Amino acid sequence: MQEEVCSGGERTRVGGVVAVAKVEEAERAVGRAVQAASRSDRRRTGVAPPPAPSRR
Repeated sequence: MQEEVCSGGERTRVGGVVAVAKVEEAERAVGRAVQAASRSDRRRTGVAPPPAPSRR
């Protein structure tokens, strides 16, 4: 009986980890979309920042 309870807990724990990973992926995708939108906005208004100087 105890083993069954343990395996059930592990299954829910793994499912929770997978759900968290999916949420993080969604947040990253949203962040990328926001960055792309702000970049295109800057390009449209013509206020694009100068490229960062390469330091050697």
